[in-house]
Amino acid sequence: MEEVSIRVRLGRKDFTIKVGKGDEHVLLSAAKTLNDRIEHYQLSYPQLEWEDILTMVAFDCLIDMFKAKEYAESFDLRFSEVLRHENEKLKKLLAS
Repeated sequence: MEEVSIRVRLGRKDFTIKVGKGDEHVLLSAAKTLNDRIEHYQLSYPQLEWEDILTMVAFDCLIDMFKAKEYAESFDLRFSEVLRHENEKLKKLLAS
């Protein structure tokens, strides 16, 4: 896969990151989300030190990741149950 280099600002620092061509929007969206969360904590808690802000942002991101994982697992279970039910209906229909 062809890669391209994207320059993004993450927090207080600029980075050049290689990403698969066509996936630039994912990297740019992630950078915007990270920077928006940093800004939120800076404005909401001006007394926090930089390291504490980054810790809270990382924690927020982990919470979102765990929620997404739980949702995906729940969706997989529901989908499997619907598929099993439809398969049983199809078997009955074919048997008659």
